[in-house]
Amino acid sequence: ADAGDLVNNRNGLLRNAGVVTAAGLVTNGGAILNNPGGLVIAGTGWANLGTGALTNRAAVRVAAGDFTNSGDVTNIAAGQLRVLAGNFVNQAGGVVVNTALIATPAGSVFNNTGGLFTSSGTVLAGVSFENASIANMSGVLNTPSVVNTSTFNVLGAGLAGPVTTFSNNAGAFTNLAGNFTGITTFDNRGTLTATGVRTLGAGTFNNLGTGLITLAGNNRVTDQLTINGNYAGTLGAAGVTGIGLDITLNRLTGQRADLLVINGGAAGASFIAFRDINPGQRAIFDTPIDVVRVNGGAGLTLNTGAPGGLIPGLSGGFFNYFLRESTPGVFQVVSQFNSGAVVGVASGVSGVVTALQAGFHQPASAIISRPDNCSPNQFMGGPFIRFSHGTTDVKYGSVGQGPGAAFNAAGKTDSRFSGFQTGLDAGICNIA
Repeated sequence: ADAGDLVNNRNGLLRNAGVVTAAGLVTNGGAILNNPGGLVIAGTGWANLGTGALTNRAAVRVAAGDFTNSGDVTNIAAGQLRVLAGNFVNQAGGVVVNTALIATPAGSVFNNTGGLFTSSGTVLAGVSFENASIANMSGVLNTPSVVNTSTFNVLGAGLAGPVTTFSNNAGAFTNLAGNFTGITTFDNRGTLTATGVRTLGAGTFNNLGTGLITLAGNNRVTDQLTINGNYAGTLGAAGVTGIGLDITLNRLTGQRADLLVINGGAAGASFIAFRDINPGQRAIFDTPIDVVRVNGGAGLTLNTGAPGGLIPGLSGGFFNYFLRESTPGVFQVVSQFNSGAVVGVASGVSGVVTALQAGFHQPASAIISRPDNCSPNQFMGGPFIRFSHGTTDVKYGSVGQGPGAAFNAAGKTDSRFSGFQTGLDAGICNIA
């Protein structure tokens, strides 16, 4: 059948088993079932309204104009939804489910704010795939450019390119619940998360000044992200950019932290922060904890935000933890007993003893004085009582030593004392 403009109003049903060619605009507010027929739109595009639903198991070809959707599009089975010269635009309220093929060979796929785009099939965008809402992706994504400004989820089945450039913009999230491969360059200005053991196949991964790779937050230390490519870091703000990992410090061996593996070279600098999943439970261990491994060797600088690699969020009391590059490209967390804390306690005890000595063990002359007329070897004596009151301030310092740096701690003990002494004073006068 041939038509000019094709309008399917609300509550309308168009069931196509043959070929429908529209020379104008297709406006759908009802339901269109394209199975197993073909829809050819040769005019100004397709508008799927909020009440519209398209279920496609065959072929839809939009030869001119855009395909816009604010309703439901289900492209399944052998469905091929091709927008030959324009864009596929999923607008606010639009829901797209694709298990087959959506293609815009000369245009882009837009998932605008308020849209939901889910694909386990193939998406081919000749210009770009741009996500400003929620995109749940697996299968194949073939495009020169991905721009994510909201939430881009890679589902468990995984997602494969080719993607020339993936831009995860500031404030955006790319969440890896599956592997994502076939990327030439990944520019991370937002947050990249990974759960489980995941692979990101990116020839170059640029972790820029606002970018964060985090495996932390799920109270597990078994997560691992492998970047199959080179890594370049740009130092941003401590604690909120760089690399974030879960760690536990209460075990002596085994896997005790999330692990980032870079299967290429690495350059630049990044902050690294740790989240202790068992706070307050600490140990001194002989076997270091692997946290970052660069198989391409040295070149990356990881900054904990404290001198000498001290990890402030983990260290305290009798336990200090440091980040150390034990061999080129292998970064580990090591432990050390903080002797400075012991020195501080000992200094405090010493201060108390000094106060007691100063207050009560005072050298003094005899309370019973020599009589005016003293016979040879005359014995004399009598009882005494003495009162004492005052304060003693003791200031002290302690020094701890870590890998590559020493650190100082100052302390002060204020002692207030009062009391009395009593006893017997005796002596011999004019010893002959």
